[in-house]
Amino acid sequence: RADGRGRVAALEVLIANKAVSALIREDKTFQIRSILQTQAAHGMCLLDSSLVQLVKSGVVAKQEALRHAEEPQRFAAI
Repeated sequence: RADGRGRVAALEVLIANKAVSALIREDKTFQIRSILQTQAAHGMCLLDSSLVQLVKSGVVAKQEALRHAEEPQRFAAI
């Protein structure tokens, strides 16, 4: 937490729908990230998206989010 009082969870949410199941069956797990990016309306969320929201809301410091981000360049505009 930016205020130093404990921790806050940054989440990545993957829902095992037909598309995800098919990618796993076909050994195309490298494509799951694109499913996470396009399926936000269905409750899926990338870790970096969660971190961006936490930084924008002031809950997490930008430098701390950068330490855990998979794609730190997403934080350049924040």
